[in-house]
Amino acid sequence: MSDTKRKPEPMNLIGNAPCWWQATMKHTLDSPESLVREYEGEDLEKIGKHLPNISTYNHNFYRLPNGTIILMVSDDDNCSDVYVVDGQKQSPVGIQYDGGVFEIGDFS
Repeated sequence: MSDTKRKPEPMNLIGNAPCWWQATMKHTLDSPESLVREYEGEDLEKIGKHLPNISTYNHNFYRLPNGTIILMVSDDDNCSDVYVVDGQKQSPVGIQYDGGVFEIGDFS
């Protein structure tokens, strides 16, 4: 695990997703970190439900138990950037390291 925090790049990966799917992703993003804070230190891939119909290689979507949709973008090495999804917007919230440890990041 690295001591330095990486800031994920802004993304717009789901602009071509079907309208019915985008409509199911809507929620308030006043504080995206608050939607995932309860899962810090856990393995998001194990507690979330994988959404294979909209996932691709290294870009996997999950629905967390609280209903939040996240996108995990893997670097094929030792971590995945984690984003909260709201329609066509993805807000970076943290990093999940190998071994399944999710950590909220500071992206201010």
